[in-house]
Amino acid sequence: MGRTLSYKLVIVAIILLGINMLHFYNFLIFHSIVELYCIAVAIAVFTLVWNLRDQINHTFVLVVGVGYLYTGLFDFIHILTFEGMNVIPLTESHFDVDSWLIARYIESISILLAVILQKFKVNVKLDFLISVYLVISIMIFYITFINDHIPNGYISGSGITQFKIMNELIICVFLGLTILILSMNKKLLKKNTLVYTMIALVLTLLSEISFMFFSNKSDWIFILGHNIKVLSYFFTYSAISTVVIMERRIDQDICKHSHWL
Repeated sequence: MGRTLSYKLVIVAIILLGINMLHFYNFLIFHSIVELYCIAVAIAVFTLVWNLRDQINHTFVLVVGVGYLYTGLFDFIHILTFEGMNVIPLTESHFDVDSWLIARYIESISILLAVILQKFKVNVKLDFLISVYLVISIMIFYITFINDHIPNGYISGSGITQFKIMNELIICVFLGLTILILSMNKKLLKKNTLVYTMIALVLTLLSEISFMFFSNKSDWIFILGHNIKVLSYFFTYSAISTVVIMERRIDQDICKHSHWL
């Protein structure tokens, strides 16, 4: 764990250094690359779970895998609607913040739900999870972007609103609750997975806190929050891949044992 993790962290540090240098050249490029990196990791998490779904019998992994797929979807909408991108003609400037909040809600609730279901040993089917998340996502998309019934989270020229701050606090509560449950139930996950998950959760919490205090989208604290997000996604992938690898090894061992019998 130690040496491999160190190598990976060095690679991530180099990536972050390069991305942050871009910030001084073009903020929109910096933001887009950070978000695309996180989306790529989210898709990788789901792909890992999907490709090995027949060998995985771990509720935590299944829920997090599906949750991150839909988190990545709304993060992609966040990029497209981000102020200054001009990819989609918009009459409102708050859609990027709305999609950001939705993605963070899906992420934080998914991890909390995954931990709770794992604690109570509730088995779930991957197809069922995908269908439920799809229906909920369509409803949220319609309410937020079609009917536009969500209060403004950001006002151009004024900054973030109390609505966004309040929702960031709620998301922080979900993350804090997940950390608390895992701290009190350390046997829910294997040691390496628990360590990676806890680090990812703490980093995600710090990232969310930073996004409650920026006044404009080029503030240093806004940049810091995105750097922390990159690190949190790195540890999330490490946590999920660790479980998947262990589950696969167990499945292979069972097959070998059955073959010898």
